[in-house]
Parts: sequence; structure tokens; C-alpha cells
Amino acid sequence: MKALCIVLHDVAPPTWAAARAMRAAVRAVCPHAPVTLLVVPNYHERGTEAPEAYFDWLRACVAQGDEIALHGYTHLDPQPRGWKRRLYTAGEGEFAALDRAEATRRIASGRLWCARHGLAVRGFVAPAWLLGRESWEALSDFEFDYTTTLTRFVELRGGRSVPAPGIVYSARSRARRVLSCGWNALLARVAHAAPLVRVGLHPVDTCHPQVLHHAQALVRRLARHRECLTKRHVAARLRGRAA
Repeated sequence: MKALCIVLHDVAPPTWAAARAMRAAVRAVCPHAPVTLLVVPNYHERGTEAPEAYFDWLRACVAQGDEIALHGYTHLDPQPRGWKRRLYTAGEGEFAALDRAEATRRIASGRLWCARHGLAVRGFVAPAWLLGRESWEALSDFEFDYTTTLTRFVELRGGRSVPAPGIVYSARSRARRVLSCGWNALLARVAHAAPLVRVGLHPVDTCHPQVLHHAQALVRRLARHRECLTKRHVAARLRGRAA
């Protein structure tokens, strides 16, 4: 397998305009590439209500080949502690230290929200890819096909995982933007032999032309030599190989 997953994180009503712009930017350079949209039902605890046009847009994306995956419930760490949870992830590692009961409650609430709006979800990706031990245990209570960490893709039904370097931009400061562009170019070259490469984009990336144009060029270059797949299809490929 030589695959590329283009992933749009933090899709929610408050980020909708920028999320639409980012998806359009991807389609501008790779018109037929599917995008995995990571939705957050109650983004930063701003509420679960959204205009029907938002759900119409999500369903239209799926009809065009994209996939919806659950990306936590609030995208906020209830009690961020330590440098990694407070600073590196800006307090957004929601599932880093939840107990099993709370992790189960949040995942169940997210799945119910998706079902109510006609959104089928087969994958779960924790905010900042941080899944604590009890959150991992809670995940086993649900029929998800896959999850991902920062460096691996995990097919949950068969328990198989493969290296899957994650290329992601940091837009919180000018220095971070410059450094992440250089680092991502290097990472893309180093990851040449990996069976799967993931490019993770965020709605906020559209606010910074340097990041946006770099991401477009990177996606276009990777797509020349890799098959563009949704994460759901990657999971299906791995199950088929295991069988």
C-alpha cells in the first residue's frame, strides 16, 4: 500500500467557514482527492446546535467521496496538566487523562449526535492524538473501524497497525509557521517509504497564506505518487490484507 490521507481537523459550526475554505483549497490542487473530515460535536463547549446548512454541507461532502470521523466531543482537556497537555496541545488533549466512564460517555454522546444528523462515523481520532489508557479501553466498547496516533494508523477490528507519519502545521505564531513548513517538507521526504502518509490540515491554516500555499504544494506533490484514500478505506485495505 502506498496511500495518502488528507485529513481536515476541527470541523465544527464555529470553524465552518474556514473548514469550507480549506476543503476547497485541497480540491483546487487535487480535484478528486477524498478528505477525511474530523467533526467535533460541541467544539470548545460552544454548544451542539448548528444550522441545517452545516449538516447539509457535511452530507454533500460525503456524497462527493469524503468521510466523516468523530474527533472527540469538546476538543478541550478538562484538567490540562504538564507541558504536553497545557502547552504543546494548548489544552486541547480531551482524551489524554479521562477515566473510562467519562471517555465512554463522551464518545457515546458524539456518536449519538452524529446519528441524529444522518452522519455515519466509522473512525475515532482523539484531539491531539492523545488517548490515555482508560480512553483506549473505552474505545473498545464501540464498533469503530480505526483510530490514529501521531505516528500510526490502527485498524481496530483486527488489531493491526501500520506506520503512518502525520504531517501537520502549527499556525499559532509566525515562528511556528515558518518552522513547521520546513519540518513538513523534510518529513515528507523521510516518510517516502511509509505505507501511509497523513496530511493533517486545520481550518485556521487558511488564515495564513504561507501555510496554505505550502500545504497545497505538499498535497499535490504527495498525490502524484500515492493513492488518495479516506481513513475508512485504509482500514478496509488493512482488513483485507489480514484476511
